[in-house]
Amino acid sequence: MIRLMGIALAAACLTLATGCKKDAPAKAEKPKVDWPAAPGGGAPVLAQFVKMIGEGDRRGADMRIFNYRDVGIVHIQMTLNYLDKDGKQIGDFPFATASPRLIGPKDYEVLQLGAFVPEETTRVEAIINRVEFKGDTTPAWDNPSKPSRIQIMGTPTVESP
Repeated sequence: MIRLMGIALAAACLTLATGCKKDAPAKAEKPKVDWPAAPGGGAPVLAQFVKMIGEGDRRGADMRIFNYRDVGIVHIQMTLNYLDKDGKQIGDFPFATASPRLIGPKDYEVLQLGAFVPEETTRVEAIINRVEFKGDTTPAWDNPSKPSRIQIMGTPTVESP
């Protein structure tokens, strides 16, 4: 019994020392996109509508969030404005999302945002209210001009990878 435990312990140590990794699937490369000009007023991020997603009470929007800073983002608070086909605001919703690696430095991510989205919504606009960064050295950014629109209008341009 002791001999069997010794063999199991040796095998575990060997596995730890050499690494027991399965071939991880390659991470899909993000499509290249045209970065819009950085927003005014010192805003570190910009939100760009991509498309509506889901159905019924699972409806939301894909939004491309651009990070213009040299440090990653871990938390974003925003107000989502729901717009109809004529561009009229038909509702809004306070929204926040957080993750230790939400958006990397000088990078972008497409995030699925929204809750309680009216059925007639065809477009979503995001007003960024607060951005918190990774680490303790970069202070959070608070939108000094709430509720100004910090969002790019129009259809995004996406290049094929």
